[in-house]
Amino acid sequence: GLLAVVPGGGTPGVRAGTALAWGGPVFPGRGGGGGGGGLAGSFRVGGVWLERFYHHIFKTDTAILGLIDELGLSKRLLWRPSSIGFFHRGAVHPFTTPWDLLRFSPLRFADRVRLGLAVRRFQRMEEWEELDGVTCADWFSAQVSPAAYRTVWEPLLRLKFGDAAGRIPASWIWGRIHPRARSRSRGGMREELGYLDGGFELMLERLKEALARRGVRLLEGTAAEYIISERDRARGVVAGGRELFCDSVVCTAPIPAFLAIAPPLPRDYADALAGIRYQAAVCLVLECAEGVSPVYWLNISDPAVTFGGLIEHTNFVSPARYGGSRIVYLFNYVREDDPLFRMPAEEYYAFHEESLKRVNPSFRREQVKGMRLFRAPHATVVYTLGYRKAMPPFATPVKGLYLVNTSQIYPYDRNMNNCAALGERFVSETILPRA
Repeated sequence: GLLAVVPGGGTPGVRAGTALAWGGPVFPGRGGGGGGGGLAGSFRVGGVWLERFYHHIFKTDTAILGLIDELGLSKRLLWRPSSIGFFHRGAVHPFTTPWDLLRFSPLRFADRVRLGLAVRRFQRMEEWEELDGVTCADWFSAQVSPAAYRTVWEPLLRLKFGDAAGRIPASWIWGRIHPRARSRSRGGMREELGYLDGGFELMLERLKEALARRGVRLLEGTAAEYIISERDRARGVVAGGRELFCDSVVCTAPIPAFLAIAPPLPRDYADALAGIRYQAAVCLVLECAEGVSPVYWLNISDPAVTFGGLIEHTNFVSPARYGGSRIVYLFNYVREDDPLFRMPAEEYYAFHEESLKRVNPSFRREQVKGMRLFRAPHATVVYTLGYRKAMPPFATPVKGLYLVNTSQIYPYDRNMNNCAALGERFVSETILPRA
């Protein structure tokens, strides 16, 4: 976990010791763990930092790009063209450019054109609120065709959200498509993605250094045990057997972790939070002697494949950075009680080995030089129909206690940029007005 005791000296009108922010407990992965907590945590491959869960940034990610610039790391940003594929009925179909979409043979030509127009409409649509009340299934079936929805979107939604796939609002797909339009090169033919030379761990280390210079105390590996409150007001937390008192408490952990240590809350508020579901993520990182996929990001639309997606990181960042090894991520989104979530690394690999061979018939176990398995029990919120009204506010019913986490980034996807933007919004709406 990570606790940060935040001084107020750098913010006019806010006295020192004004807030204590809690980032929640680390959930280590069996079969090979890594460093600090969170989906952006990293481990070393041949002396080089590598994220435990695949990461990249888009050219439109202004919040995280601003932070990288503020930390003096802009010159370390690498921009590379991405490549996307769709694995359907035993074959990899390129899915990077508009021309690839027009050649996507699993769909009728008319449906390919309609799908391209629907994506273009999302790219140009500035307001998303009306999409909160219609499911992806209904919207894409009506705008394109039921066959296009079943072939392209339904497999992806089912692999990410499980049995809730049919209740995911179209606004969630808008939140994935709309911000990415400007990440493409001139003419919209190819998307360019960013990666930090040295890994995103470099950004986190620079951020910790910058916070320390401003007087912030970081207590790493110190999980909060419970939040102290008196007379319906937060007064601090107990962590590591110590009482840490402050004027405000900001919890950035997932809702289940927050509810586990929160002070008494009104029943309707607690019930509303408890009704927000999460999907867990399990991710196997393979260090291979040879490549597995011809593309960086391979979406899966094949019921014979057991993993939810395959990301070959070294089709994006040069394998030379990892001693010539190919880095491959295999992942699944599952419920936390799913047996996949508890499998050790070798068992998880064995479960997926035939699917790897289906994607690449020449793949063999001997190519694998090493593997690490990582888990996140609350990886992504399940945004069901009408989620806009269910999204919790920053302020809780307990004075001085705030909740800031990925349940509030809707309709956008969970990534570093949207989390950074959420933090900026929290400060602008909650902290600065009181300063």
